[in-house]
Amino acid sequence: MSWINSSIVSMIRIMPRWSIHPFAKTYVAGESVQETVLVVKKVNDRGFT
Repeated sequence: MSWINSSIVSMIRIMPRWSIHPFAKTYVAGESVQETVLVVKKVNDRGFT
């Protein structure tokens, strides 16, 4: 991992969750296993893997 990525990861770890949520929302499939499985099934049905 490059030093830039390492720096970003370090900063994210100390930031409050509420400040990260808007950015992470598009990348997180769900807050529970059930939600994640449903999203993954929808993505797979659309032809993405």
